[in-house]
Amino acid sequence: MFMCNASRSSPADSTLQHGQLIRAHRLALLGTGKPALALNRGQTPQSPGAGTCLLSALFLLLLSSVVTAELEPLSPNLGRALSAEEIAAFDLTILPNGQGLPVGKGSVSTGKAVYLRECMACHGEEGKGGLNNRLAGGVGSIQSASPDVTVGSYWPEATTLFDYIRRAMPYTDSGRLTVDETYAVTAYVLFLSGVLESDAVVGHENLADVAMPNKAGFYWAEAPK
Repeated sequence: MFMCNASRSSPADSTLQHGQLIRAHRLALLGTGKPALALNRGQTPQSPGAGTCLLSALFLLLLSSVVTAELEPLSPNLGRALSAEEIAAFDLTILPNGQGLPVGKGSVSTGKAVYLRECMACHGEEGKGGLNNRLAGGVGSIQSASPDVTVGSYWPEATTLFDYIRRAMPYTDSGRLTVDETYAVTAYVLFLSGVLESDAVVGHENLADVAMPNKAGFYWAEAPK
């Protein structure tokens, strides 16, 4: 039950009373769903405290109109909840050690065919000379005065290449490649930089084991002691 003080109060006191009323109203809703309102004994509707109380009561009644009987969480009523299958489609995190890699595999030879069909327009026939970033070459140049930053020369983990291709490529229709096609393109791009041999096959079982030329150029940061 809400109790309103009949004594005269300052604006600060009124604000405090309003806060107390709101808290009491919430407790009442949680308990019975039917909050009650009462004046202090001796308080009349004409008293100063009663005016504050009645205004607060009006506000609380308005507030209660948006709370359902079951006290369901308020929602902006936009969109809908994602299903488990939809969430899984975006759960693409792959760690450097290969954790999270999907089952599959692809060869350099298959990757060349996919690359020429899906990637060459932007990155050039052999990973260079295209409209967008160079993918191949520059191995050993990172510590030089003119570093050539490419996938082969700079990236420390082969799993990162697979992860990026699966998330963002092809540029105009990302996510369209199958898992095996993604492994194959990964293998071909690594072949272009001399990281893999022409007959190499990579997949979820061995991609994390590929030795990248600049792996030693990265290290895990440690918290200061």
